[in-house]
Amino acid sequence: MGLLSGIIGVGGGLIIVPVLIYLFKYTHYALVPQNSALQTAIASSLLTVGLTASASVIAHYRQRSIRWDLWRRWILGLCLGALSATYVLSMMSTTWLSTCFAIFLLMVAIKFLAQKSTLTATPAHPNPLSTPMSIFLFIAGMVIGLFSGLLGVGGGILMTPLLIRLGCSMPESSGTSSASMLPLALIAGASYSINNPGYVYWPAVLIIGLTGVIVAPIGVKWSDRISIKTGKRILAVLLLVVAIDLLT
Repeated sequence: MGLLSGIIGVGGGLIIVPVLIYLFKYTHYALVPQNSALQTAIASSLLTVGLTASASVIAHYRQRSIRWDLWRRWILGLCLGALSATYVLSMMSTTWLSTCFAIFLLMVAIKFLAQKSTLTATPAHPNPLSTPMSIFLFIAGMVIGLFSGLLGVGGGILMTPLLIRLGCSMPESSGTSSASMLPLALIAGASYSINNPGYVYWPAVLIIGLTGVIVAPIGVKWSDRISIKTGKRILAVLLLVVAIDLLT
């Protein structure tokens, strides 16, 4: 998880959640109540992603690979979306949401894999100060924050492709995504844990999170050695795996 966070700016929550659900539901030990296994996996994953992202942010900050101009334009939307996820989850069918999300991931993955070898950023340096771009980033942040809170992920799986599309390099996309995941994941995780204190399984948070903190800086060092083309392919494969898992 730490390597994924450092290299391509995803927190690993899309992998952590299924693993925790399996652990909570199918092991012989009653770690958590069975009727709250999903909620516990989501809340625990978000806090784990927050810990992992913190180490990645520090490493990216030292390398000056965070686009703070873009970060400032969508961070409020990200946090508002993450907070609203707690309430939307109680009114929405998670099966329907997972299916729609999986289809979206498939579309993004296929688009990445179908692109030619020449990958150009458009534009090279987007102007986040323009009103249309600011509005777009705020709305995109709310949508990403909502999905992240509902599915227990840090949002990097959506932020990184968008940042690449906006013209950021692989290190910039990874760094900005990690810097955005940190407050998003912690706010969403705290919201779940405050409203339902039993929804956090702290042994999993500490073991997975602290391991990610140790490994994440290694991933950051690798990120500047990976081209946008290679980064997109890695991301596309990850998207396909997650989409297939959500549909099965």
